[in-house]
Amino acid sequence: MQTNELSVATIDAIRKTFVETGDDWIVNYPALLKGYLERWELTITGVASGGRPTNLVYFGRTKAGESLVLKMGHPHPESIIEALALDLYQEAGTNIDPQFLAHIELTESLFESLRHVPD
Repeated sequence: MQTNELSVATIDAIRKTFVETGDDWIVNYPALLKGYLERWELTITGVASGGRPTNLVYFGRTKAGESLVLKMGHPHPESIIEALALDLYQEAGTNIDPQFLAHIELTESLFESLRHVPD
């Protein structure tokens, strides 16, 4: 399954939404995705459609055969709220592993974006 290329609609949305940093994220996207897949030994089995055009959601399977969802996208302030909401869902007993959802985006992409903040 081809996942290392972004759609024209996704590229356009990222460039319009994240004017200053969008192009850098687009260039780094294949390496980011590859890193996530290797780190968690995931194989992508499908791509979700719909949602924000700046987000990418993949269905996957771990080496052990467990089904998971990987969501990634350019870091943005809503990521923090999304991560907190996922934590609440998990606390309420919903079977969500935030490590494979917004936390991936939140922890890594926000730290990465901090490296590019002007002094």
